[in-house]
Amino acid sequence: MYTYPPTLLDYNIEIIDTTRNDLDIQSVLEYFYYGSIIHAANKKWNRALDFLSIIISAPTQKMISAIQIAAYKKYILISLIHEGQVKSLPKYTASSVEKVCKGQSLPYQQLAEAFKDTNIQAFQNTASQSSNIFESDKHIGLVKQCFQSIQRKKIKELTKVYITVGLNDMAQKIGNQGHILACISVTEQNIKMVHFNDVEEEKQNKLEESILNVSNINNRILYMDKLEGLNREFQTKYMTLSSTGPGMSEQFAEEEMDLPIDDDVRPFAG
Repeated sequence: MYTYPPTLLDYNIEIIDTTRNDLDIQSVLEYFYYGSIIHAANKKWNRALDFLSIIISAPTQKMISAIQIAAYKKYILISLIHEGQVKSLPKYTASSVEKVCKGQSLPYQQLAEAFKDTNIQAFQNTASQSSNIFESDKHIGLVKQCFQSIQRKKIKELTKVYITVGLNDMAQKIGNQGHILACISVTEQNIKMVHFNDVEEEKQNKLEESILNVSNINNRILYMDKLEGLNREFQTKYMTLSSTGPGMSEQFAEEEMDLPIDDDVRPFAG
């Protein structure tokens, strides 16, 4: 349902004539909130962040809206996915609003801290320990995409430290050991080292795009592996290979990361 966002979301709304439209602040916040969901589902990250920043920086009188807190949580996750860090809020954002939002989003702050340190283990621990919170907030899809991003970040950091690194070492560093070892067994190749070559500055964007494509292909292969695992003939071949070669008995525990964002429930209506 998010594939084709309405064209009206592409227009910037700067002035609202409340005398001609039956609108209140709640309606405005909801428009930008659900608009950010549509943009995020279509991976229009910059536009989604713009919409969310409008919500968070909206003037308040006495109490902060629940929509602002929800928007701040989304803002953290989408910033990590798109920017690799939590993007600074507009300078005109009230400090009291930012303070309350941070206090109401501690698990998200912990994810951001782990991401900043490229600590994959800490990220996984927080995602697991606070999974009920992320599920309740309907942010599991975004959290999984954040996990993809921190893995890509780790790989990029390895290219700055190592010229050559063993696949086993890489698997341990990016927290994906089981799947990489299984792939080594399936390919039946003797090449077990990854070589990083220096790249020119202008080629950096292409490198990042390639890393993203490889990550997406990897997740699709995992999904296809799960489907094949339901096939009896494939299971027979799998058991045969498991008894004759190392690594094939590894279970693929990962889930498909790039899931649709299930946020179409109106939690703020009423």
